[in-house]
Amino acid sequence: MSKKVTLKELTLKNFKGIRDLAVKFGEVTTIAGANATGKSTVFDAFTWVLFGKDSNDRTDSGKGAFTVKTVGPDGNPILKLEHSVTAVLDVNGEEVALTRTLTEDWVKPRGKAEVELKGNTTHYFCNGVEIKAGAFQEKVTAITEEQLFKLITNPAYFPSLDWKTQREILLRIAGGVTYEEVAAGRADFAAILSLLSGKDLAEFKQEIAYRKLKTIAEALNEGWRPDWANSNEYKYWPWFVYNPAYAGFSYAYTDDAASYTYAPVGSRLCYKTRELATYAGRQFEGLYNDFLLIKK
Repeated sequence: MSKKVTLKELTLKNFKGIRDLAVKFGEVTTIAGANATGKSTVFDAFTWVLFGKDSNDRTDSGKGAFTVKTVGPDGNPILKLEHSVTAVLDVNGEEVALTRTLTEDWVKPRGKAEVELKGNTTHYFCNGVEIKAGAFQEKVTAITEEQLFKLITNPAYFPSLDWKTQREILLRIAGGVTYEEVAAGRADFAAILSLLSGKDLAEFKQEIAYRKLKTIAEALNEGWRPDWANSNEYKYWPWFVYNPAYAGFSYAYTDDAASYTYAPVGSRLCYKTRELATYAGRQFEGLYNDFLLIKK
């Protein structure tokens, strides 16, 4: 079911230096001005009232938070102010007013003459009625999902995502594409498709990598086969560590075993000498990544 959502009005009160501003939106609304005059603040206000974040995806609390409060000439927040943003939306012809308000919690400790700031509280309103945070977020999600909102309002958001998420979004928008559709009219693709036998491409790639590594091990071992019943015969295999720098494994060192009934990378992928295992781990690191990594 299609949905039409239109921003009709945005009202800011004591939000990031803007004391009182109401922006009415038409079919096309231009917000212009010199640097540091509040253009981005208007967009920050819209994202904050919906999701509690600014346009750079920073929340209003915790590490790396952005400042909702109005700051004075001394660089400190002006205290004892209420900070709020109200967005009036038209959702399929129905007007919805969403308000997020940040208030300060002042208390007077026993035995002290002055009140002290103990923290902040966020209040949520829908059409003027205060509701709980969970109910507010449900209403926002029913209007627009956060990711969809970012996609249609921030041109820098999609390029910032990793390629897997980008692919998921594109497939969700355009619809799924089958392997058969990809292979249509391409004999080389059709040949690969015939070999899959119910496996997906990631599993097929893993299987091909194993076959290659097995062939390499057989060639380097020159006819030697491990005797797992012989506790005096050592077998060697390369050992890897996960490298987050490129989301894969890097060769670390060579391990060995005498009479294990299993091997961490396959009993047919061990080597007769430490030198051969070291060579294979370094030379064919890419194949080991294809074989060892479970990619989703």
